[in-house]
Amino acid sequence: MAFLNENYLKLQAGYLFPEIARQLKESAALIVPNPDWRNGIASSIRCGVERVAEFNVSGGVLLTCDQPLVDCEAIRGLISLADRTHKPIAAAEYCDTVGIPALFARKFFPELLLLRGASGAKRIILANLDKVVRYTLPEAAIDIDTEADAAELKLEATDGES
Repeated sequence: MAFLNENYLKLQAGYLFPEIARQLKESAALIVPNPDWRNGIASSIRCGVERVAEFNVSGGVLLTCDQPLVDCEAIRGLISLADRTHKPIAAAEYCDTVGIPALFARKFFPELLLLRGASGAKRIILANLDKVVRYTLPEAAIDIDTEADAAELKLEATDGES
């Protein structure tokens, strides 16, 4: 999960925190450990939101590391759409659904902090569809959860180069 403003990247890390911290030690990223990572995605969301709420930000972008085709340009597009439409939630739209990455205005931080267990931010998006602007992002449909998923994506990329 990362929260962005003009000057900072806030990155939350759980299981691989030591490795991530080592690899990013020379960067300007603020890395936030999540000692409660075993208790589901909601603990990661809460950990990141609690930390970013300490900063003077109007909102945050929630994203995961397992959507490798979601790049900086996509996140900038999401933020730009939210700015243009003044909607408090901007969510990626892919495969006939909405979800992350998503931008949440600060007023949604309390709701994000109430999430528990395997309950992710999609529940908040779906409960507030009248406040959501959708950002078409088919790349977000690619989700890497296993080594087989990663191998398949690598194979597809190799096939595309031929």
